[in-house]
Amino acid sequence: MKLKILKVKNGAQYENRIYDFWIEAETLNKEKIKIFDHVPFDIRDKENQVIDVMLVVGFISLEDKKEGLQQIKGKLVDDVELNNDKWSDKIKDLQEIKWLGLENENDIFLVSEKEVVENGMKVGETVKLEVSRIDLVAIL
Repeated sequence: MKLKILKVKNGAQYENRIYDFWIEAETLNKEKIKIFDHVPFDIRDKENQVIDVMLVVGFISLEDKKEGLQQIKGKLVDDVELNNDKWSDKIKDLQEIKWLGLENENDIFLVSEKEVVENGMKVGETVKLEVSRIDLVAIL
């Protein structure tokens, strides 16, 4: 997924060590999203640039109740190509989880099969998810 990185803010830090970052980004269709970089990849040098990333939506719900959560609409797909050789930097356990995709006009967000099943969703459905967190899991 291609994103324009608008701003990267320090997250948790202790004694001059930064443990994670919060990223404000814009999709190619101008939607603003907030991304958590827990690895951290530290992409502070990528502000105002368009980069290719892989994102995971987590802590999801179909309910439309919680204010302040990001909402993402898309079709659930099971044919997600992780193409490990493509990604120059990625989380170590990316292959250990069964991922489905949430495909929309921006590209594909990864979503764990476990969370999809727990929320009673099925592959092929178009859903609108409330997302508590979007995690950066790979960059090109």
